[in-house]
Amino acid sequence: MSFLAAGAVALASLVFPCRADVTFAPQPLKQGQKITIASSSESKMTMSVKVGGVEVQKMEMPSKEEIACVVTVDAADAKGASAAKLVFGKCPGVEPSAFGSQPKEHACSGQTYETKRGEAGFAIAGELEKEAKERTTAICDSTLVPALAEVLGGKTIKQGETIEVPAAVARRAIAIHAPDVNVKNVKFTLDGERKEGGVDVAVFKVALTIVQPQGEESPGELTIDATGELTVGKSTLLVASAAFTETIKLDSSMDQGGQKIVMEGRGTSTWKYSAKIE
Repeated sequence: MSFLAAGAVALASLVFPCRADVTFAPQPLKQGQKITIASSSESKMTMSVKVGGVEVQKMEMPSKEEIACVVTVDAADAKGASAAKLVFGKCPGVEPSAFGSQPKEHACSGQTYETKRGEAGFAIAGELEKEAKERTTAICDSTLVPALAEVLGGKTIKQGETIEVPAAVARRAIAIHAPDVNVKNVKFTLDGERKEGGVDVAVFKVALTIVQPQGEESPGELTIDATGELTVGKSTLLVASAAFTETIKLDSSMDQGGQKIVMEGRGTSTWKYSAKIE
């Protein structure tokens, strides 16, 4: 082949990359395997409070959260993990408040939990406060029972193809970021494949909306429009990594003493996640 022809082929491969069809062949987790999880999120929000249509207060309410956890498979069978241990490292954060953001350790920080698979899925032994229960349940749902297995297992997806992911499945896939929410407007599009931490992963471009109703005392809802990239192990079917940027909108109101109090929050956030399996 001439240098000119070779150059043309090389240029064509750059301008028109080969399509990559990705096949997912699930392999159940085995006893002794470990999954190291790291998650971090940071948001900036401006909150406005109006009484009778007049703004009476405006607040900056930044927040941060870091989650570190090692999940060790203590027992497994043909279906995969049947028992595991969750060991959390330090999980610092910053909690938004009307009186200024305050440092806060997550309820799971420095804690160790045992979990076993039952008929209703994995459950942590003992009583847990709400924050810890949500987080540990989310980690079990996204690691010990790979959330996307039911839509990807045994299938071949074409590059550029948008797949149907039920809202409940998408919620489990991002649950470590937002445990107690609903999702809608879900879109997963295969963008290719690559190696990540020595593991073959499929790369999806993702868009979805996170919805969280507010309390009864101040009806309204928090909505987050999220876009980004999510990678899935071709054999583990675990979410290997995620990186999202988000637009936040909070609208809430209440009646107090015959006056309508309206709260409007607007902001942005980022979320990064990784799960490395050994």
